[in-house]
Amino acid sequence: MGFKQRRINPGTDYIAATAVRYRATEAIGAGDIICVTGTNGALPTCELATGADLTKSRGRLLVAKHAVPAASDQGIGLPWRRIAFLTTGAAVGDPIWLTTAGQYALAPNATNAIQRIVGRVVTVGTATTGRIDLTPAESQPVPADGDGILGGSPVIYRFVLGATEAKTVTVPVDFTICEIHALKVTAAGGASAVVDITNDGNEVVVGGIDLNVSDAVTVRAATMDDSEVTVDAGDDLVVTTSAGTDASCVLTVIGITGA
Repeated sequence: MGFKQRRINPGTDYIAATAVRYRATEAIGAGDIICVTGTNGALPTCELATGADLTKSRGRLLVAKHAVPAASDQGIGLPWRRIAFLTTGAAVGDPIWLTTAGQYALAPNATNAIQRIVGRVVTVGTATTGRIDLTPAESQPVPADGDGILGGSPVIYRFVLGATEAKTVTVPVDFTICEIHALKVTAAGGASAVVDITNDGNEVVVGGIDLNVSDAVTVRAATMDDSEVTVDAGDDLVVTTSAGTDASCVLTVIGITGA
């Protein structure tokens, strides 16, 4: 006789019915993020996930329900789990990032080849009162390096700028700028209208992007200083509109981590 759905109680911190049994290729601790990297008979094989290794971060990710030793067939992986976690200084909804060796943190590991969000803050508090939902199964896999493919996570910064305005963002991870374009808004720019972008004080587009164009026109940076397109974690990107009749625009900076 089958189970009646109304007799199945909803889960509070995880749902056992959606769990996956796996074989551990190394010792795994309770609450670790694990990555499916192969199969052993009918079972998937799992290793500790790490953003420093494409093989252990681009596949299906799960949360280990309990600790198992290497070569154990008794591992249980969960698509999501709520756990206690130190979230002081964070806000509800802030991302939880995969770091290394199955661990995770409120801030990304700047040197990781892959940046993956594996959960969200649900309660702000101490290590005993704070709570996060680990949901690594919802993350999308990232392709490996190859011809025409960059292994890394996309980075997009969007700045809405007035006629004469400067905005700064301190970048949390290393990335390489691939494209910059500005959409003119409000009115025509007029002679000498420019939007400039600097990487830690050095111009990325020498002389800036010329905004002497009509309203609603998109202008792409035709050239970039190849020594300034690599942005290191902690560097400041500063964008500035100036001169002309009206240099207001929406500037978009597109890049990729680990490139």
